[in-house]
Amino acid sequence: MKSIDALWILSKDGIPIADFCRDDKINKSLLSSAISAIRTFANTISGKELKSFQTGNSQFSCTMCLNDTAILVLKVSKETKHKEIEKMCKVLKKIFEELYNPEDIKGWDGDLSFFDKFKQKLDLYFRVSNL
Repeated sequence: MKSIDALWILSKDGIPIADFCRDDKINKSLLSSAISAIRTFANTISGKELKSFQTGNSQFSCTMCLNDTAILVLKVSKETKHKEIEKMCKVLKKIFEELYNPEDIKGWDGDLSFFDKFKQKLDLYFRVSNL
């Protein structure tokens, strides 16, 4: 995942489900709580869903999927172009929704190997796209 720094899968309530992150120092629970709070705040003041935000040298993009039962949160460099981020989010959502359905997420037992197929498809997609 050359241009993706991290990807988190959260429940619609902001509970961390899985992550594909190069930096092990990030506290998933703290991050997911912060993203959930930011999304709720943005919705409260604007009446609209938060799609993305920036902090420091990073951009975060939030994509709802599986009939709004899961949120894919993508972290990329601040220099990444908006169109590229949109394309990545669209691809990630498509791959995720081809593999899982809302009942899978609701009934997930916490075993991260459940997402191995997703990670394999992501790795393959990004290897091919970097050719």
